[in-house]
Amino acid sequence: MRILIGILILLHGLVYAITFALPLSAKVKADMAPFDPGHSWLLGERPKPAFVFALVVTVMFSVVASGYLAQAGWWPLLMIVTCVASLVLLGLFASRYFVVGYLISVGLAAWAIWEPAGS
Repeated sequence: MRILIGILILLHGLVYAITFALPLSAKVKADMAPFDPGHSWLLGERPKPAFVFALVVTVMFSVVASGYLAQAGWWPLLMIVTCVASLVLLGLFASRYFVVGYLISVGLAAWAIWEPAGS
């Protein structure tokens, strides 16, 4: 079960890199309308910074997954920090399509708060 959960954490992180890489291609971006993860309601059209931020979040989720699989005591704290970073990213580039991402990140953060560090 631990391996499955670790893989799911990793996959959740990979979704950020994939989603925010899409608007870097003009053809893909045109095919996705009206969904535009490269457009921020606050920052305007920023696909490259969004992608870099998404890569950081992806790496953070990868580290959390490895810490969880290794049963390291620090993974819950890093999970909370990572989920906050993912919520900031999703909030800056807000879209109704991100609702599932919000829910997963909030759920993972809540789980990390209540999960004993050694588990």
